[in-house]
Amino acid sequence: MTDLRVGDKVVYPNHGLAVVETVNESDLGEFYQLRIVSNNSLIMIPMDGINTVGLRKIISSREVNKLYRILQNGMVEEYDNWMGRYRENLEKMQSGSIFQVAEVLKNLFYLSNKKDLSYREKKMFTKARYLIVSELMEVQELPEPEVEKKLDKALSKCLKKKKVAPVR
Repeated sequence: MTDLRVGDKVVYPNHGLAVVETVNESDLGEFYQLRIVSNNSLIMIPMDGINTVGLRKIISSREVNKLYRILQNGMVEEYDNWMGRYRENLEKMQSGSIFQVAEVLKNLFYLSNKKDLSYREKKMFTKARYLIVSELMEVQELPEPEVEKKLDKALSKCLKKKKVAPVR
């Protein structure tokens, strides 16, 4: 994905929505300058490194349905130990894929309905929810409360359909 233009909206893994502000050239090479929407910070990504960091364009409106299907399909993973679960979820969060982030959100939502989440998992749950809500707000052009309501509805359906897949 090297066809980014100024003004394009992209997702930077674990940080969320960003806007391409400029394309810079320096002695070190060509860089995209991105502004992270949530905190207004600037980051520079080498053009030849965007796939390495997992930078991607926002999902299409057609992919929104796929996202909601993942959230409500009832398939959840249950781990024997929390460290394995945390490591797996961290990898998914860093992947850059909203569908992987949706898996994390769904699994932690399911777990939170069984027991209290650890401090780290609560933070991860909040981050996953934020990443999904902020991207859906942009794609669907809906206000935050409306997106959150749809998200909660999808997650509630997941609890009703749950099929636990044990993971060691």
